[in-house]
Amino acid sequence: MEAVNTLMNALCSLLGFPSVTIQYLLSYLFVPVSLAMGVSWEESRKVGELVAVKTFFDEFIAYHQLGEMKRRGLLSNRSVSIATYALCGFSNLASLGMMVAMLAALMPHRRHVTSKLAFRSFVAGSMACFLTASVAGGSALFKVLSLFFVFLFTVLTL
Repeated sequence: MEAVNTLMNALCSLLGFPSVTIQYLLSYLFVPVSLAMGVSWEESRKVGELVAVKTFFDEFIAYHQLGEMKRRGLLSNRSVSIATYALCGFSNLASLGMMVAMLAALMPHRRHVTSKLAFRSFVAGSMACFLTASVAGGSALFKVLSLFFVFLFTVLTL
């Protein structure tokens, strides 16, 4: 992650743009999700950044960053609670790769089935964490979010 950030900072400085991190760019993908979970608009990008780090890198790094944000007072207690539930789980790309490799080693003749189902399990695990965070946040959008996730999972399983 630091190598990517260093490369992006070098590229931005060459082009005359302000420094940007990969976490900052990926956070905008998860702003709608954090809003739907019940995070306030002011803190949605920070929680979105944590969810992006958890999804694309590792949940332990995201929890460390959550602790730093809490220590510095950047997030309210409510947002910390929601983020704690949203980060809970092993639905990230590294875990997905480990699961596919392990199942391919155990069942090499069923590799096509395991790789097909791996992404679906990744999405289902992420949705479970986000729905749990929605309940913890008392989000009014919980019913809409849960119906959307059920629809999305149904489409992905076709």
